[in-house]
Amino acid sequence: HTPLQPSTKNLYFHSKKKMQPFLLILIALIVIAFASFLLKLLTAANKKKKSSTLILGLPNSGKTALFYTLRSGKLPKTVSSVQCNQATFKPAHNNQTNKSINFVDIPGHQSTRHFLDDFLPTAKHIIFLIDAIDFVDDIEDVANYIFDLITNDTVGKRKIPISICCNKTEIITAHKSQFIAKKLRKQLAKISVVPSQIENSEYKDSVIALLKDDEFSFRNLSIPVNFLDVSILKAINLNKILI
Repeated sequence: HTPLQPSTKNLYFHSKKKMQPFLLILIALIVIAFASFLLKLLTAANKKKKSSTLILGLPNSGKTALFYTLRSGKLPKTVSSVQCNQATFKPAHNNQTNKSINFVDIPGHQSTRHFLDDFLPTAKHIIFLIDAIDFVDDIEDVANYIFDLITNDTVGKRKIPISICCNKTEIITAHKSQFIAKKLRKQLAKISVVPSQIENSEYKDSVIALLKDDEFSFRNLSIPVNFLDVSILKAINLNKILI
């Protein structure tokens, strides 16, 4: 007898039956991948929405060292960061609060400061670190950065407090915060009368306040600004940084 040949219809259903498990697995993998992608987006969005304490300053001022010292209580060996460090934890060296704080260490390079736009809308406090050893050499860059902050529309409208921390105070050649504040006032007075700087600022009230006196005064600002001598290496005044 001639063997019966399977009909085209039978072959189709047989092939379809074999493909069903493969299709189900493929669909499941696609669903899992999509769900994972959405979860990452939501996690990133939630991180940015958290009320944060921002750690800012020029490169090598001690931002990343402060971030990890507050996180672990120990000073790590760090290098200049090109990405934001962000974590929520109960800070060490702190007797002001027992609550967890979301800290964001933002790189100091000019090209990476755009990260500020993501976090300023929910920032509750800014810690601005200054290298008290190299301050005289860095004064123009430091003053320009601070000027950008105090005339920033978001900072002004939300009245975000700024703590200017003069780091490396354990070294005898470090400049004290009183000296740094005085030099900064004079440098900021020069910047504040440059027309291009004023035109670039949307926070007009702060700019007008800057121009009320011949010499710039932090007292004219609607935001609280304080200076503090600190040492991350020796943990000096780290308990006074946070609010």
